Amino acid sequence: KPCGACVKNPPHFDALYAVFRYQEPLITLLHQWKYHTALSYSGVMESLLKLILPQLPPDTPFHRVLAVPPSNIRLAEHCFDHTAILGKTIAQALNIPMIPPTAIHRQHRVPQASLNRKQRLSNLKNSFSLNFNATDKHILLIDDVATTGATLNELSGCLKKNGAKTVSAVVLSRRYRN
Repeated sequence: KPCGACVKNPPHFDALYAVFRYQEPLITLLHQWKYHTALSYSGVMESLLKLILPQLPPDTPFHRVLAVPPSNIRLAEHCFDHTAILGKTIAQALNIPMIPPTAIHRQHRVPQASLNRKQRLSNLKNSFSLNFNATDKHILLIDDVATTGATLNELSGCLKKNGAKTVSAVVLSRRYRN
């Protein structure tokens, strides 16, 4: 069910599926995994993400899975690509190919976590470029958290400008505004 902001300004993605609300203890687990390189949490995160599979519509034939890529600078800071781990999990579970991280370029910007809603929405403008053919594809985006949806929206817009038929997103957790 769309939120008020999505009704007023519809996002570029066609659907958003979240396993959990953005709340404790998941917040702490995500932060440890993502920002403190707690690679031992990867299996837990993969298992949690698989809980979304029954919610995905069986009538949408997803053609590709795309993990939201970090910028090269952010990847160097974190030492691993946590979204690629999640993307690979879903691609394997659905038995569909994953778009390689090298097929998308993400310009480095100020971290979204440090910005308010308005700043997040403008921070990512034109930050993604594609290196693959998305024409007529049903793409399933994978990310860890949807806060404002700005990252998912910007990447979905880029995919649709490059011919994607539909873009759906799956996240471990979603922050809901009051």
